[in-house]
Amino acid sequence: MYSNLERRQRESLHVAENRAEYVADNDPALPALANGVTLHGFERLIQKIVEVQVKAVLAAANIGHSVDATKAGNATAPTDALAAARARGAATMRAELERSDNLTLEGAAALSGMSTRHINQLRNEGKLYALVLEGHSRGFRYPEWQFHAQHARLATVLGALHARKLHCWTIHDFLTKPSDHLGRAPRDGILDPEVPVENILQAVEGRFGDADQGAL
Repeated sequence: MYSNLERRQRESLHVAENRAEYVADNDPALPALANGVTLHGFERLIQKIVEVQVKAVLAAANIGHSVDATKAGNATAPTDALAAARARGAATMRAELERSDNLTLEGAAALSGMSTRHINQLRNEGKLYALVLEGHSRGFRYPEWQFHAQHARLATVLGALHARKLHCWTIHDFLTKPSDHLGRAPRDGILDPEVPVENILQAVEGRFGDADQGAL
């Protein structure tokens, strides 16, 4: 018979193992999960699962009962899944970055008629957004659609997103994927002057108001 503490520790280990198996079986090579968690957020989710399992294994080891050697060996599986997720995530982001409608700084300047210095200034002020690979400080790509939007509408929505300190890929995912609150992608709402900008801000609040998904 196990004590209540031992039973809770074993249950924690069981839950952690199931979560690790789920990650290994369902780890997506997509820019976002069905519930809207971005690759950046998904990587953090996997890391959290790894931490939970490690703690559970250590807790199980401390209750005086041996852990099956095979299960102990499986503790490395989430780490492998995390590495694989990171690699696939980086490949997915690089493919998105290199799309023809994600412009280099020079391409954005040529399209918009603005100087590269002014575009950089607007990005730094949060009035434009650009994509960049994790760990890089150069090689920004600017989604082209921004330069066809009314400046005030775009700046208002981006201001609400940047105020939440969201990662650039989280912003991109939100703007380009259909929103339950709008019934369309927020990008399309920004581009359509018939859509009240307040509706788009409500979509921002509905998505991020009670969460910090994708925050830096």
